[in-house]
Amino acid sequence: MSEDEPEGREQSSPAFAEALREGQLLVLEQIAAGDALSSVLATLSAIVEQTGEGTIVVPFVAEAGRVVPAWDPHAVETRPASAVLTQLHEAAMNAVRTRRTGVSVDGAVRVYVATPVLGPAADVLGAFAIDQPDPTARQHAVELAYHFASLASVAIRTDQRDRSLRRSQEALATAQRVGRFGDLTVDPTSGTVAWSDQTYALYGRDRAEGPPPVETFCAWHRGPDVDGLRAMLAGEGPARFDAELAVVRDDAVVAYHRFVLAREAQPDATPTVTGTVHDVTERRRTEEAFQQAQRLESLGLLAGGVAHDFNNLLAAIVANLGLLERRIEKDDGARRLVGAIDRIVHRATDLTRQILAYAGRSQVRLDYVDFDRLADELVDLLEATAPRAVKIERAFGAESVQVLGDSAQVQQVVMNLVKNAIDAVGDGPGRVRVSSAVETVGAEDARVRFPGSELRPGCFVVLTVVDDGCGMAPETASRIFDPFFTTKSTGRGLGLSAVRGILKAHGAGISIDSVVGLGTTFRVAFPASELSAKTVEVPSERPAPRARPRVLLAEDEPALREAVAEVFSTAGYDVVTCDDGGAAVLEIGRGQVLEAIVSDLRMPVATGLEVHAALRATSTSCPFVLCTGYAGDSDLSVVESDPAAVVVAKPVHPEELLRAVRRLRKALG
Repeated sequence: MSEDEPEGREQSSPAFAEALREGQLLVLEQIAAGDALSSVLATLSAIVEQTGEGTIVVPFVAEAGRVVPAWDPHAVETRPASAVLTQLHEAAMNAVRTRRTGVSVDGAVRVYVATPVLGPAADVLGAFAIDQPDPTARQHAVELAYHFASLASVAIRTDQRDRSLRRSQEALATAQRVGRFGDLTVDPTSGTVAWSDQTYALYGRDRAEGPPPVETFCAWHRGPDVDGLRAMLAGEGPARFDAELAVVRDDAVVAYHRFVLAREAQPDATPTVTGTVHDVTERRRTEEAFQQAQRLESLGLLAGGVAHDFNNLLAAIVANLGLLERRIEKDDGARRLVGAIDRIVHRATDLTRQILAYAGRSQVRLDYVDFDRLADELVDLLEATAPRAVKIERAFGAESVQVLGDSAQVQQVVMNLVKNAIDAVGDGPGRVRVSSAVETVGAEDARVRFPGSELRPGCFVVLTVVDDGCGMAPETASRIFDPFFTTKSTGRGLGLSAVRGILKAHGAGISIDSVVGLGTTFRVAFPASELSAKTVEVPSERPAPRARPRVLLAEDEPALREAVAEVFSTAGYDVVTCDDGGAAVLEIGRGQVLEAIVSDLRMPVATGLEVHAALRATSTSCPFVLCTGYAGDSDLSVVESDPAAVVVAKPVHPEELLRAVRRLRKALG
């Protein structure tokens, strides 16, 4: 037998011709029906095996440098013994390697023959390996397999194309799912629309429903470019459309999609519109959160600067009121006027503190706060004043974890959110649910759940306030943290703006979900701590010493400086005054004995922090009182960690400064 092709072909044999014709018809039908490759090759092998009793045929396919059997998983198991299969495999590999019909001899008895299956470019696609002891029957089997090789070649190449197409489709589907984009095709003439699976997913539509009509599809979107989308899908206007549109459901924006569409003419056909739709919701919301943060930061800087100057004026008024009160007789009617002025000043002080809280510059007195207890007490208080038709539910689950924060400011956050939820429900029947839980928030989770916040990954107490009230439109929700913006006829618009600043100062985050007519959900995440609260005893006061100790007072506001100096002087202190930080540093450098230093934080030439540093370079035990109404970007941790120093928030009564100095002196011995 020749190595190139079988000898003694019996093409004129009726049985041979019938087998060849039967194989051709069956295989062509299977290929047309899209049957699996293993099934097609099994059919060809079965026909070859009919050439003689005892004929064993195994089809092999060459894949990625390997030669593997093409078993039909659905056929009855007729696999040969392992020893025979090994020899058939060897013969098949030889045929694939040489590209010729080859013979493998097992000892002196068995002979195994394999004929290669070649593609149109002479590439080897596989081989038929045959085992038949009878030389005549084997000759017929090899001859038939030789002719079937062309049919096998068609089947293998079709399978390769199908698998390549499936891999491409799967890769495209994976890319669309990961990248959150889909594709669509529209025939403007007939209105026929075709979507990819991911497009259905983007719009939450069942594939069985099919794409909606073009007009319905356009009605799902809002934005200035909706008319351009409608024109493009109708086959009108420019040949390219690239725009971002909001996806609206129940009058609420649920997503943002970017369209990139093109209208292209097809040969002998009307132009079709094809392109992609990409979900850009996360990017849009991140950008909006960043812009909101920038806007709030700018407003915060302005508000903080104004509040600082205003605080200085209020502090001077408070100081002079204290001096005036000392000089008025107890039964003088003027004392009532002084008291009225003092109450007005304190109201103004509260207002500046709210502005500073909005700016994120308020002084935070960190302590360990039992969050659930605090929230529960506030809900009790608000429930008593809420309309009877409003049902307040509570579910607190953070009793074992405390929040490290300023108790008064945490209380302000909870009260604002719960009060706003009650107001949103109104007088009609409704529900407000207040709950807490301990959650671990990762970096990615923080970015998605609390956009615009700068949460560090870790453990948080998450407060959730849900109401089924009126809800908010997106444009309203985007402005609720702006100072002086309010939807209430009697509101000042500082409640939620202060909340935003408090959260920033605490390293906390907030998120809002609201739908008009369905209600609003606020979530606030406070950094948690498992440490117990520590009780710090404040030293009791004692009278000023009989000797006249010397105090250095550094304050750039003249009225406040004079008022504080008079209070200390009246209390028996010699007061050295400086109108800027640079002068205070020079006074310290002169080496004079000072019993205490009282300094403003923000001053010309040198800040209060620099005055503190100059003092500690010469004395580690001299009491230091730092006054500030606006910390700005200053880091007060150095002063706050100094056992011989204390930070006092402005506006402050001069008597309080006097008491602060006395407490420090007593504590230091």
